[in-house]
Amino acid sequence: MFCAKCGNQLPDGCRFCPKCGTPVGNGAPSPAAKPQAAGPAGNKPQKNKKSGAKKGWIAVLVVALFLLILAAAVFFGIRMLREQSAPKETGEQSEEEFSQEESVSDGTESEAEETEEAKEKQPAELAIRQVDNIGFPEITFYASVTGSDGESVKGLGKEDFTVTETDGQGNSKEAELLDVYQVVSADRIKMNLVLDTSDSMEEDGKLSGAKNAAIAFVNELDLDEGDEVEIIQFNDFVYMETEFSDDKTLLTTAINGLTAAGNAALLDGIYTGLSQTYYESGARCVVAFTGGEENASSYTYEDVVNTAKSTGIPVFIIGIGDSPNADSLKQLAQQCSGKYYAAGEEDLEEILEEISLQIYQEQQDYYAFRYISPDADNTEEERSIVLASSSSAPIEGECRKEYFPTADLDSAFSASYVNLDFMIPDSSQREVTMSDLEGMSLAQLRIARNEIFARHGRQFKDVMLNQWFYSKTWYLEIAKKYSPQDFDSLSPSPLSDLENENITFIKEYEDFLTESSDIFPDAEKTLLSEYDLCLGRDILQKALDQVMNYSDTDILEQNIRLIEEAIDRDEVAY
Repeated sequence: MFCAKCGNQLPDGCRFCPKCGTPVGNGAPSPAAKPQAAGPAGNKPQKNKKSGAKKGWIAVLVVALFLLILAAAVFFGIRMLREQSAPKETGEQSEEEFSQEESVSDGTESEAEETEEAKEKQPAELAIRQVDNIGFPEITFYASVTGSDGESVKGLGKEDFTVTETDGQGNSKEAELLDVYQVVSADRIKMNLVLDTSDSMEEDGKLSGAKNAAIAFVNELDLDEGDEVEIIQFNDFVYMETEFSDDKTLLTTAINGLTAAGNAALLDGIYTGLSQTYYESGARCVVAFTGGEENASSYTYEDVVNTAKSTGIPVFIIGIGDSPNADSLKQLAQQCSGKYYAAGEEDLEEILEEISLQIYQEQQDYYAFRYISPDADNTEEERSIVLASSSSAPIEGECRKEYFPTADLDSAFSASYVNLDFMIPDSSQREVTMSDLEGMSLAQLRIARNEIFARHGRQFKDVMLNQWFYSKTWYLEIAKKYSPQDFDSLSPSPLSDLENENITFIKEYEDFLTESSDIFPDAEKTLLSEYDLCLGRDILQKALDQVMNYSDTDILEQNIRLIEEAIDRDEVAY
């Protein structure tokens, strides 16, 4: 037995602990006694209280974990039952469906992006304004690209466009773009200012307003960077005041020196502006200031339209005051790929300046497109350029314009001599001989004889002669021109004795050829030009009798028809 307090072993029969004095009590063992192994009497040792508490906490944790797992199982089980029983709605996907979509998303992502880009494309108005065909098969054309706000769209490149050529039969070929850029950053502008100086411009300060507007035009151009202007005036006749120049003083002086007199050869002035501008490079246009009258031209409305289409050069017409021909002028400008502007007499100068600067700004905003024609062999037939935005462009638009591969500026004249300035360059300084004349056709001899008169500024009743000399720069630069009546009445005559002798000699040779040889010896194989047919009616009748005996060919049949039509025309004196 042990003491309940100090654990000291007690002797048998002891009532108090001999060590600490604690009463033993009825001789029963103390609850504080140390555990002993089971003895012969079969007593079990007591459990440790700390160990029991620990085991109790473990049991609680086990139960809690079990309950947590059970709750999770119930939660997910209910969710699965709901998903299986409820119908699938847009946007809800199973894990399997989500996995399948992930596996194909790479293939559809780009399509989605393209669709989004297509939605973002902005509509744009594309319009081809002019076509430069002088270097065919290399073509340069100029087009405006404007957004829905009416402003020019900036920053586009060749990747934003496609160009296709379509022939008269509808066959299309795509062309490879070599370059695309805006004129303002690269090309220079060449403007031909054609000014009306007829009597009608004296009224209400029209000429003064036109002159000031033209000077404002000159001041606005970037002459130091390569822009150039040519000044042409027209009244009864057409005069070149300055060739293309970047000299501001020269241009301004020429404009200020203009005075009004005579009738108005508007169509001649525009035609001359087109023919002079054609051989210039860069963005080109003709701007005509007019009071609206037309009563002195050799060229026709159709001549001007065909030349504008052939050269690809636009014509802008500014009508000053109340023009009786405003509708006709508007139609002419539209057919020449340009615009017509009406300027009333009120605030005339300011309006003209505004219009002039607007035209210049449009030229600067154009895009230039350069490509090689995919059909370089056919140079005669008209074809179309189709300009369209590409699939990757931020804009969307398309336009079409017809053009000719080569310009036909002088269709009335034979190609063998069309580019000659003179048939006999010095016929006013020396005696003309037979060697000068041999080999010339009757048409060439007629030019050689009349160019002696033309050097002194004479005009002609014959339209073809006028057109021939208007195509020559030296004739346009003659400061004083005369109608046939005024020239013939001049006293003393401006012609020298030498010139009169040469005129007579050439005319005698023309008569000799008419009497002794065939007039159109190549009519079987060469189509006659308009100029070849500008002969007297009696001469044409003789030519018709001659060609009727030639071997029949398709070209001869055409020539016979042309001769017959020429005979039916009114006789012209020149």
